[in-house]
Amino acid sequence: MSKEMNMDFSTDLDFDMVKHAYSWSSMNPNGRATQTISDYCQILAVDYEGLNEKAKENGTTDLLEVEFPQHRERYKKHFIAWLNAMSRTASSMVTGRSNFPTASNQKRLSVEQKCLVELTEYRDKALNSISKKLRPSDRPIMAGDSDAVQRLEAKLNTLVKRQDMMKAVNKLIRRHKKSEDKGKSAIVELTGFSGSLVDEILKPDRFGSVGFPSYEITNNGAAVRNTKKRLESLKKAESTPDEEVEINGIAIEICHSDNRVRICFNGGPSDDVKADLRSSGFRWTPSLGCWQAYVNNRSIYNAKRIAELL
Repeated sequence: MSKEMNMDFSTDLDFDMVKHAYSWSSMNPNGRATQTISDYCQILAVDYEGLNEKAKENGTTDLLEVEFPQHRERYKKHFIAWLNAMSRTASSMVTGRSNFPTASNQKRLSVEQKCLVELTEYRDKALNSISKKLRPSDRPIMAGDSDAVQRLEAKLNTLVKRQDMMKAVNKLIRRHKKSEDKGKSAIVELTGFSGSLVDEILKPDRFGSVGFPSYEITNNGAAVRNTKKRLESLKKAESTPDEEVEINGIAIEICHSDNRVRICFNGGPSDDVKADLRSSGFRWTPSLGCWQAYVNNRSIYNAKRIAELL
C-alpha cells in the first residue's frame, strides 16, 4: 500500500456517531458500532487491494493514487448517510411496545433501506469505473480494431483462468468445510490472495453460502463460450478476402479485414439518400470520404439496394 496515503480506514468514522446509529435499534450499540467500523475498513481494504492489483498489472499505480482517495471519500459519504438514516429508526424490542410509532418508523426504515441500496450501487459502479481507467485494455473490443484478435485471446485466457480458479477455490472450501483455517490457508496458497480477500470469499452470503456463487461461475462460463465464438468469427473474417463491386457508378467495398462495408459516391448524395443511409446503419467517415457500416448481411443488402435506386 502507498506510504503517502493514509490507509487507516478506521479514522474515517467517529465511533460515537456510529454508536448513535444503533441507539434505538440494538441492545448492544457498542458492539454493533465496533463491528460496523471493522466491516467498513475491510470493504475499503478489499477495494484497494483489488484495484492495486489491476494498477500494477497495467502500470497505472499513479492513477490509482488519485482515484482511490476520491472513491474512499465518496464511499464514506454514502456510508455516513446510511448510518444517519439508521439512527432515525427504532426497534420496539429496545424502546418498548407502549406507544411505539409503527407507521412513522416503517417510513424511516424504508429511507434507511434506500440509503443502503444507494451505498451498494455506488460501490459497484465506482469500482467498475475505476477498473476501466486502470486497465485501458478493458475498453470495448471492436471487430475493426487492429489488435482485436490479440485482445480477445488475452480476454479469453483471463476468463478461463478465473473459471478454473473459482472452481478450485470452491472445491477447497468443500474439502476443508470442517476447518475454516485450513481452508483459508489452502486458498491463499492456491491463489496468492491476501488474508482479507480470502475472508471476503469465505464470508457467508444472505443464504449462508460461502465461496464463489454458482451464478458467477455459470455467467463466467457463458462469457468463455461467447468469447471463443467471437474469436473464431474474427479469425475467419481476417482470412476472408475483401470484395469490391460497382453499381450505377457507385463503388461498394466489403472489407472483411476491417469489418466494414463502405459506399463511395462520385458526388454528394441527396438528403433523402443520406437519411436512408443513416437509418440503415451507415455513418459518414470524412477521413475516407465514404459512408460505412459494420459488415453483416443487412448492411451489404442495404448498400446494394441504395446503389440500385440511384
